[in-house]
Amino acid sequence: MNKRKPSIEVYLTDEQKVTVKKAAADARLSISEFCLEMIFKGQVKAALAPHEIKLMSNLSGMSNNLNQVVKRMHQEKESTERIDEVLSVINSIEKILG
Repeated sequence: MNKRKPSIEVYLTDEQKVTVKKAAADARLSISEFCLEMIFKGQVKAALAPHEIKLMSNLSGMSNNLNQVVKRMHQEKESTERIDEVLSVINSIEKILG
């Protein structure tokens, strides 16, 4: 990241300062990073909690396994209905994963 030199001073009420600090902490960002994200992107995506990261990893693994199942089904000339069923499940998982 480029070293930022100029700064801007912002005046906040005590309540606003607490709100910004909490929002930055929830997003696992410094106050400066949080403010820059809000200014230039208009939003800050919350960081995933450790249990959410584990769930995402599990879902990703399931999706990979299902892709392998579909590949085998194609190789063994399974019915297209069953393949479509599995592909539908894969698509659902991928939507959840984002």
